Amino acid sequence: MSTLSDLLPAGSGGKNVDFVASGAINNAQTVGLKSDGTVEAVSSTAISASMGSKAQFNPGPVILGQYGSCFDSINNKLVVVWTDNDSGSATHQQMFSAVGTISGSTISFGATALVENGNTYSPNCVFNVSSGKVIAVHYRILSGSNNQINANEGTVNPSNNTITWTGGGSTGIRSDYNPIALIYDPVAEAVVLFSTDLDTSSYLVACVGSDTGGGNVWGSLTTIEPSGTAGKGFGNVAACFDSTNNLVVLGFKQGNGYAACTVVTVNGTNRTLTLGNKSTALSNSINGMSLVYDPVQERVVLICTNTANSSRLTYVNGTVVTSGTPVTNWASSGLVGNSTSTVFAPEGTAVYEPNTGKIAIIYRLGYAMYYTYGQVNTSNPDTSAFVSATAFQTTDYAEWVSMTVDTSQNRIGCFYYDYSTSPRQGTSTVLTVPFTQTNITSFIGIADAAISDTATGSVTIKGGIATNASLPTLTPNSVYYVQGDGTISTTSTSPAVRIGKALSSTSINLEFNS
Repeated sequence: MSTLSDLLPAGSGGKNVDFVASGAINNAQTVGLKSDGTVEAVSSTAISASMGSKAQFNPGPVILGQYGSCFDSINNKLVVVWTDNDSGSATHQQMFSAVGTISGSTISFGATALVENGNTYSPNCVFNVSSGKVIAVHYRILSGSNNQINANEGTVNPSNNTITWTGGGSTGIRSDYNPIALIYDPVAEAVVLFSTDLDTSSYLVACVGSDTGGGNVWGSLTTIEPSGTAGKGFGNVAACFDSTNNLVVLGFKQGNGYAACTVVTVNGTNRTLTLGNKSTALSNSINGMSLVYDPVQERVVLICTNTANSSRLTYVNGTVVTSGTPVTNWASSGLVGNSTSTVFAPEGTAVYEPNTGKIAIIYRLGYAMYYTYGQVNTSNPDTSAFVSATAFQTTDYAEWVSMTVDTSQNRIGCFYYDYSTSPRQGTSTVLTVPFTQTNITSFIGIADAAISDTATGSVTIKGGIATNASLPTLTPNSVYYVQGDGTISTTSTSPAVRIGKALSSTSINLEFNS
């Protein structure tokens, strides 16, 4: 020790506290505090890749058409929106929503909520973190050619998995039966909507919505691509947020069928956009795309069906830079070997799962549905590596797939129109990308002796000095960390958590603020 504060840390004295053990705890074991007040050993468990069991989020009438989903990161809830297109039902073309909670490999839902009373199509949604609201958009089908994109705001009640909707006002885009891409910019604290606009000869346009305290207000339209064919066809517009450069990256199918990307800078206060240069991402015809951003490797990953290569699923990685050139160092390759005749849009999508740093993909090949996952290569970030695809539905296919990451559970909620059910229904399932689960963040101290399951025993908690001959041999004055599996070492690599500095070979000052 070098100072008196090392010997007498803040709050020292009385740092040996009795707890009830949840599971057996070894002598000198690092322990974590559970929500019920008991303690358990800090440990890790390998979670395998899996696709969970199905759950219908509306077991009633036939559901058809684009689905939208998002994650409410304040309440840790999933929200899914859809339109009921059963012409024989009294709820024909009404827009509905449901709130879901993931537990392990299943999703449970609250009561279905009505968003719009009728004449709706192609819903999508996103969570506005700054306002705490779900923003849902859809085509409002009106008489003649007056169809327009409207927006609603939803407030989730986490206690009973319900949502209350308000609004229904126009976004200013007059369009019909074309894709709607929606992205939240956390820096600008605004939502950006991309679609085609009938008032500008069906050009690809965008507008910005920001919260005013009384609902989202939408800015004027910005033309992205002055072409009446750009972005046409479901799944042919996609967006992601580049959290390194604080930019929105838009991907879309050009009039020549090739994939293009452009950078968009958002001003949430004025609700305006500034466009960067456009760049062709893939010089082959595509059909459908997803766009994800890898913040670790700082790469945008475009996943699409390359129709010029026997409809093979293809990925393209690019570096997004702030100088105005949106994409450089493009590379393309077959994502899944021999995946010819793949129907990717709108029967497929992709998301970035931040806990594992992997990209998860669902796609359809013939009448079977598959999932795969992979990541941008660290040594060569312009390439990616994906595992062999796994079929999760082979009796019949699905359509209108929407995927959303639940970051509180490290799981992916998947929603789709399921042809294998009778009647055909809106179906959900949970995709798990393999990871190591640990309770390291609950670390509270070190057991003074072995504690049997349900027995009471003493723990030296943070702010005290743990002295125990059963500790690993420590090097005085060295900083130690608890690892994800509960062991103690000087390794600081995540998910390791700093616990304190060794005072001797058998004692460690457990830092109060670690």
